[in-house]
Amino acid sequence: MTSLDNSLTDSPSSTWNEPSTATQLSFSPSLRPVLVFFLVSTLAVPVLFLLADPRLPRTPFWSRLFTATAITSVAVFAWGVLRWEGVSAADIGLDRERVVSGVVLVVAIWLVINVVSYALLAFRGDAVALGLPASPTNGLPVGAPASQVVGMAVTLWIFVGIAEEFAFRGYLQNKVVAMLGGGTDRVHMAVGILGASVLFALWHIPQMVVVRGIVGPEILLSLLAITVYTVVLGTLYELSRNLVFVGLLHGTFDLNPIFVVGEAGEPMTDLWVLVYPLIIVALLLYRRWAKDARPTDFRPQTTGTASD
Repeated sequence: MTSLDNSLTDSPSSTWNEPSTATQLSFSPSLRPVLVFFLVSTLAVPVLFLLADPRLPRTPFWSRLFTATAITSVAVFAWGVLRWEGVSAADIGLDRERVVSGVVLVVAIWLVINVVSYALLAFRGDAVALGLPASPTNGLPVGAPASQVVGMAVTLWIFVGIAEEFAFRGYLQNKVVAMLGGGTDRVHMAVGILGASVLFALWHIPQMVVVRGIVGPEILLSLLAITVYTVVLGTLYELSRNLVFVGLLHGTFDLNPIFVVGEAGEPMTDLWVLVYPLIIVALLLYRRWAKDARPTDFRPQTTGTASD
C-alpha cells in the first residue's frame, strides 16, 4: 500500500492534470481505504446536518451553502483516499482536456434541446420566449429570481454533479471494479458497476432518515431508483472515463438548462426525452476520438503494482 505522505509526492501522477503513464489504473489491494471512505463519507453529511441545522437560517441560500459544503467535503475526502491509493485525479478522469471536452459535450446536448424546443414552439404557433430554468422538485419554482437560479445551478451542476461523480464513480466505482477484477473482464465490470451503484444508494440512507425524514417503504423505492439511475451514470463513466461529462449530465438531470419557456414562464420540457439519444451520440463520438487521441484514459482497473 502506498502511504499518504509518499503518494502526495509521486511523479508524474501527483499533478492533477497529468495522468500516469502506467498501462493499468492500479489501486491498493487492501480494503482499508475504501472501507474508511465509505464509512466516513456515509456519516459525514448527516453529522454535518445535525451540527448545522440548529445554527443556520432556514433560507434557500443557507440550504445551498450547506449542500455545497457537505458534498465538497466528501469529494475532498475522496481525493485524499485516492492519494492514499496512489492514484491522481487525472488518472480517474479529471484533467484539463477532459474538463474542456466534458463541458463542450454537455453544452452541445442542451443547446440542441433548446434550439429544437424553440423551433417546435414557433412551428406550432405557440407563444415562445426565453426565460430561466426551474425545478420545483428541488425547491426552485417557476419565476424564481436570477440569483436563486444561479445559486441552484452552481449547487446542482458543480457540487452535486461533478463532486459526487468524482467521489463515487471516480473513486468508489473504479476501486470496486478493480477489486472484482473487472478491468479485464466485462462480466466482472458489470458486477462492479452494479455493486458500486448499490453502495451509492446505501450511502443515501442516513441522509434520507436524518436530513429528509424519509422512513418506511419509501426508502426501498428510493434506493431502487437511485441504484438504477447510478448504473446508468456508472456505465456512462466507464465508457467515457470523463468525470466532467458524467458529472455535468448528473447535475443537469437535476436542473435542466432549458431556457425556452411557455406562456406561463414554465420551461419547455416537451422534448426532454431527446436528451437520451443525444447523450448516446455524444458518447460514441467522444469515445471514438478519445480511444485514438487518449488511449491511456481507458486503462483497465486493477489492484497491485501497475506495470509501466
